[in-house]
Amino acid sequence: MIPSGKAKPLFVAGCQRSGTTAFAEYLNQHPKILVGVERYGRVPAKTITPELFTFERILDYKEETIRPREYYVELLSKKEPEKLEWIGDKNPNYVLHLEVLSRNNPGAHFIVLYRPVEEVAESWEVASSNPNDPWRGRENGFERGVHIWNRALRKTREFIENGTNPKVLIVSYHDFFNCNETCIPLISRFLGLRFDESIGKIWKEMSAQFEKEQRPKERLSGERAEFIQENKDHAAEEWVLSRIDEQWDALEREAEETEKVVHFLSGNPHKLAAALVRARVEAEDQATRARRLEQQVGELKSSLADKARMAEKLEQRNERLTLRIRDLRRQIRNLQRHS
Repeated sequence: MIPSGKAKPLFVAGCQRSGTTAFAEYLNQHPKILVGVERYGRVPAKTITPELFTFERILDYKEETIRPREYYVELLSKKEPEKLEWIGDKNPNYVLHLEVLSRNNPGAHFIVLYRPVEEVAESWEVASSNPNDPWRGRENGFERGVHIWNRALRKTREFIENGTNPKVLIVSYHDFFNCNETCIPLISRFLGLRFDESIGKIWKEMSAQFEKEQRPKERLSGERAEFIQENKDHAAEEWVLSRIDEQWDALEREAEETEKVVHFLSGNPHKLAAALVRARVEAEDQATRARRLEQQVGELKSSLADKARMAEKLEQRNERLTLRIRDLRRQIRNLQRHS
């Protein structure tokens, strides 16, 4: 059983054909990350909770995934439960259910893959006409690809702008697969994990193989390019690209601020120690305030519930009194008529 409260939920999502499967395989090279590949792809998103991600439940094989049981036996054999800090699943369709997954999985983080619509739509079209692809038989693959791409970007934007869970990282397909070593600091910061040189080396080897096996892309016809220009959600894409830029800017600002602090304190170890102690005390104070606020909210909810029950009882009593008064008035009228 994975230690309760240690491993946090991690979900990888994005439009289909945007690299979510390959990205999950990269993440799984880290000893502290375990991401299934649509392990629970055939169950409603609202039923996906942390209880599903124990080793026992993952290997309690049911018709909930496209991968054979042997895949998970091998994947879990490389992981030590007590060392895991992130555990979850990848499924492109999770991008449609970010809100419910966040609500049912406290502390959940989400990584969403972005890939240009031209490549996604072309990949959809090729896959839909490939007799060896499970997507065989899906009509209008190109048009469907654009539609699904639009929906994925809109859902991502909607979830982030709602502000219910700020723990979302959007990863550019080309940033990662073309030069993933530059993305390591971004992912490291987001997950709070260190990625050592051995993982960077493995990723580099995986990328070389990934590039070697990539299918040559077909050039879009003028008609296809025009369809995309007329039908893609330009505003949603602009928002997503701006968000990606903001993530890089935040990383650079943080690195600059860290460098300044280190430079300022490096000549005085006592000052550095004092700064670290202050940071720890402030973090503890914030955690204490958060717990107090949570307790106050709980007390207020309890008080409101008590007052609601009291108000309901008073309302029922008033109804009984009103009926009693009506009955007495009726009796008085009857007495007056017979007197």
